[in-house]
Amino acid sequence: MISNRFRIALTLLMAIGLNGIVFQSRVFAQESSKKDEIARAEFFESHIRPALIKHCLACHSNATEINGGLLLDSLAGWEKGGDSGKAIERGNPKASLLVKAIEYNDPNLQMPPDGRMPKQTIEDFRKWIHDGALDPRLETTPAKPSTALPLDRSQEHWAYRPIAAPVIPNIDASTNIDRFVIALLRAKNLTPLPHTSKATLIRRLSFDLHGLPPTPEEIAQFEADSSEDAYEKTVDRFLASPRYAERMARHWLDVVRYAESLTLRGFVLGNAWRYRDYCIQAFEEDRPWNEVMREQIAGDLMSSDDLDIRSRQLIAAGFWLLGNSNLEEQDKQLLEMDIVDEQLDTFGKAFLGQTLGCARCHDHKFDPIPTSDYYALAGVLKASQVVKHSNVSNWIDEPLPLPPDDKAKFDKLEAESQEINDNIASLRKTLTRISKRSTPVVELNDLPGIVVDDEKAKKIGDWQNSKHTEAYVGNGYIHDKNELRGSKTVSFEPEKLPPGTYEVRFAYASHESRASNAKVTVYSADGDSPHLINQREPGPIDGLWISLGRYRFEKDGQAYVTVSNEDADGHVIADAVQFLPTEDTKLAVKKADNVSSVDDSAEDLAATDSLEDKKELETRIKVLEKAKKKLDEQISLRPKFLAMIPAAEPSDIPIHIRGDVHNLGKVVSRGTLQLVSIDRLQPTADRPFDRTMLSDWLVASENPLPARVMVNRVWSWLMGDGIVRTMDNFGTTGEQPSDFELLDYLATQFVNNHWSVRKLVREIVLSDAYQRSSTGSLENEGIDPDNRYLWRGQRRRLEAETIRDTILAVSGKLDETRFGTQLPKSLKSDYGYQFEGMIRSIYVPVLRNSIPNLFDVFDGADPSSVVGKRNRSTTASQALWMMNHPWLNEMSRVTAERVLKESSGTREQILDQASLRIIGRSLRPNERQAFQAFLGKDTNVLGTDTLSMVVQTLFQSIDFRFPE
Repeated sequence: MISNRFRIALTLLMAIGLNGIVFQSRVFAQESSKKDEIARAEFFESHIRPALIKHCLACHSNATEINGGLLLDSLAGWEKGGDSGKAIERGNPKASLLVKAIEYNDPNLQMPPDGRMPKQTIEDFRKWIHDGALDPRLETTPAKPSTALPLDRSQEHWAYRPIAAPVIPNIDASTNIDRFVIALLRAKNLTPLPHTSKATLIRRLSFDLHGLPPTPEEIAQFEADSSEDAYEKTVDRFLASPRYAERMARHWLDVVRYAESLTLRGFVLGNAWRYRDYCIQAFEEDRPWNEVMREQIAGDLMSSDDLDIRSRQLIAAGFWLLGNSNLEEQDKQLLEMDIVDEQLDTFGKAFLGQTLGCARCHDHKFDPIPTSDYYALAGVLKASQVVKHSNVSNWIDEPLPLPPDDKAKFDKLEAESQEINDNIASLRKTLTRISKRSTPVVELNDLPGIVVDDEKAKKIGDWQNSKHTEAYVGNGYIHDKNELRGSKTVSFEPEKLPPGTYEVRFAYASHESRASNAKVTVYSADGDSPHLINQREPGPIDGLWISLGRYRFEKDGQAYVTVSNEDADGHVIADAVQFLPTEDTKLAVKKADNVSSVDDSAEDLAATDSLEDKKELETRIKVLEKAKKKLDEQISLRPKFLAMIPAAEPSDIPIHIRGDVHNLGKVVSRGTLQLVSIDRLQPTADRPFDRTMLSDWLVASENPLPARVMVNRVWSWLMGDGIVRTMDNFGTTGEQPSDFELLDYLATQFVNNHWSVRKLVREIVLSDAYQRSSTGSLENEGIDPDNRYLWRGQRRRLEAETIRDTILAVSGKLDETRFGTQLPKSLKSDYGYQFEGMIRSIYVPVLRNSIPNLFDVFDGADPSSVVGKRNRSTTASQALWMMNHPWLNEMSRVTAERVLKESSGTREQILDQASLRIIGRSLRPNERQAFQAFLGKDTNVLGTDTLSMVVQTLFQSIDFRFPE
């Protein structure tokens, strides 16, 4: 009965405001469609077109030949297909002949014929087809000229023109912003709506500036304040709060693809949080945005005697290092250029509103950005080293500057640790020499027990025979070629193993290139026993063998050992497995066929002349390792940051023809985009163009892009949409500004106010345009349904973080502790990690493999991409989350307990208190009636269980997710 009433109440409450949501959903759908089309076109230009040029068009183009009747140089070619049929099935990679050909699984259908494409390229084609195979190429022959805007005509495009302070319209209005807005509204025959109610306005302001709701007390105080400057005072109070900085910083973190881990193996970037805190502090101090930009571009190359400022500069340059790179890439030249490409893509979109990545393989197809400009910028970035190469490359952590006494303390600890490390290395070399003296090539017949050599093992996958390291059993050993992780195994199974208990030993040839985590599993009567073997270190027994323990084997039971290369981080070696019988089993072993007798004196392979030396060395090593561990624990407390270091030999780099790192063209001098050429910032023989010059170029008065891009971002954060709706693309394929003069007015003000974001925010929220009601006008709707010209307020759904923070705030559980990391130091991988704290969402770790479900469902930003504007979807999964998620159930109960504790009066008054906290207003008559039907007339007493269902119903309501 209760659940039915609950559903009835939920249905009634969810119906409130449906007309507005239907309209808003239509707008969202239109916006999402346009944004999606731009993103897919950009993906084609960055990933698919270069792959076609490199791998396909030599045989499938009008300019070369039409092999198999298939043309791949135009949209028409895809649609028509070749002799074998259609090349692709839009939306269905599995059914597409193209995918079947490039996967190389069918021996009769393999393209390109000279070798399989890289794995990532194949994945790109799958994604492209899955997403609808958008191909913007319309030409059917290669003869048509490029559609790109040439450099000498770049001023024809609005974004590349110098910023000029526009004439402010002579209109009676509250602010200059409103004078521009009203002038355009009049030109479009639109009538602006009046201000919204004070209760709605303070909720709008609170969510926009703090990402949190106002309390019922704050709403009542604002409504009761009839002074002329009541709203202005409230704005200033909100701007002075630390919550404002946290709110603005979260927007910026979307833009810079902030995350604290990599998708690859879930590697955790333990110091990324410092960049997040840097951003919050920058907004809190309202530091000039041009200064903040310069620090993000080149802070590590700056200098300061002030340790706090110097630390800030170093941390700020972490902007470049947050990308989601594939550090497993074995072609290190390709890896470096992939990292640079990701950095340039982020830099271009974040600060310039330009899609620079499209120029990696060819001149930009639409904007005045030649490939030479791309590699001029790439050379600037390659002058800094951002990863250290190994089999799996690694990012760089460097210590932050410290006061002299603290630095001396840590330096001493590190020197002591290094000395111990050197001693350990020396002892290990000695141990290896002793082991090698006692470990010649071992003949099978010389070994006691039952031995299965690699020659008789059962192999799955392609294993390579080798004798490279001269410490092995029999005729050599095998290795997995360090490739195809998880697809190769070796099984060592003795033909006849009498029942009994055996010590099982595994032989391998150690080397520094080996896996440190080779997976070896023993299968016995007691089940399976997995082991991870560090094959970089010599075997503890004579430098060749390692004991896997003692196991019981039964007649006709499982008795074998497997070696796998799953998740291995180096070459996996398999040589031999030895089954040594224990005392109780010796007699049975001696009676077995084809088994050498067991000689008590030979049973222990470690019984050599060097046994005592080895034991002494091993003991000393263990003592030193224990001491080093204690030192390293103290050293780990030294603060570090994600760092770049100067490249060993920085130089200009050549153009990579078609983006291929191994197909080099002419060398390009380091520099920046020619479309904004500044003579005073040109490189010289004494000073090549570096990131400090790039930062100077970025903030120069002659560069019109950064100020326009930033004011457009701030406008969108407050107004719901940018004056230019394609936030990250101010190029010729982006949208035109809805009001170019307003955009340049804001940019001019921004620069004149010393790049103050706070002053920009203040000017916007004090405008009438910001304060308008969002309730529509049918006449205006017919002219401007998308509200491009700001005749009404923009109704918006709360973002994922704001939903979470609001629920925590309403429940009274929000922990407003600021700054620092929330990740345990021991965390090495983000897989399966779940954060359970109550801290504000901006401080919740952003882990690429473990995005909280709430953030995923409610369109949180993709931390691997520049996100100037989040998707705004309306899906069934959102409603289901609000109805069923255990966390929301618990928070509803906690909120109910808080309301009951703090409220008194009748049932209706308690319900109103819950409504005020959650949706910022008292219940309306139809809502009160719905709840009365739910609660029934049996009692006037509200218990926690009943009120928690009311609370969850309110959390699920449209008025909670769309707070006006």
